[in-house]
Amino acid sequence: MQLRNLLGTDIKESIKKVLVRFRNRNFKPYVVDRTLYQTDFKFYVGDKDGESWYVDSSADILREHKEWLWLEMEFVKNFICKEGDIVLECGGHHGLTAVVISKWIGPQGYLYSFEPNPKNQIIMHKNLEINSIKNVEIVPNAIGSEAGKIMVSYSNSNSYVLKKKEHNGIEVPVVTADDFINRKPTVIKIDVEGFETEVLKGAQNLLKTLPKLIIELHPDMMLRYGNSVNDLLLLIDERYKLWVQRDINKAPEPYDRKTPITQRAHLFAIP
Repeated sequence: MQLRNLLGTDIKESIKKVLVRFRNRNFKPYVVDRTLYQTDFKFYVGDKDGESWYVDSSADILREHKEWLWLEMEFVKNFICKEGDIVLECGGHHGLTAVVISKWIGPQGYLYSFEPNPKNQIIMHKNLEINSIKNVEIVPNAIGSEAGKIMVSYSNSNSYVLKKKEHNGIEVPVVTADDFINRKPTVIKIDVEGFETEVLKGAQNLLKTLPKLIIELHPDMMLRYGNSVNDLLLLIDERYKLWVQRDINKAPEPYDRKTPITQRAHLFAIP
């Protein structure tokens, strides 16, 4: 049974990898101009995933308002990121949020973006280059609760950590937030497909300094690693005031730590 499950997982990952290659076989990268809350930038669309996430999904909003409305990032701009902030971004994907936040924190600020997927790193580098971004560093590691090595999915552009019995991925070094950085971050942004509790477990010393937190919660994927939203909340000091965005079309609202969060949501914490 164990061998069957292992082979089944590997076959699924292999199929995903083939589908990704098929979807991108005739794709030609291109650049689009974007404006997000008075912030102009260029975005390098490197594959079909980037197109569906950052171009197709925003087309109707762009046509109606002439500017991209992204309520999660509006909250980040208005209440989280300030000039001079030091940001740890855990999960950089194609670099769109890194580009925008880098402009909001200004030349005195700095952003470290952890992105373990080599394909995503290439697209991120291109986005930093075409926007002449100098205050962002791509860190080609995963980030978790302890140092070592882990396997991440390579078949999906939004990488997630594979469980030990799953082998069809790519091995990458993993570091903890506490061990990585000497400068005290003022903001920690986490979007790691269910691995968010593990990131906070490796940031216990940093959390004592009460940085602002931006966390994308994936309750269903947390179960892969034996965690829950409640486990994550226990790691966040009571001195924080919390907001949650349950619907991407609605602004975040104050959160009481009690109402269950069972679906994907964005959590914001400000001391």
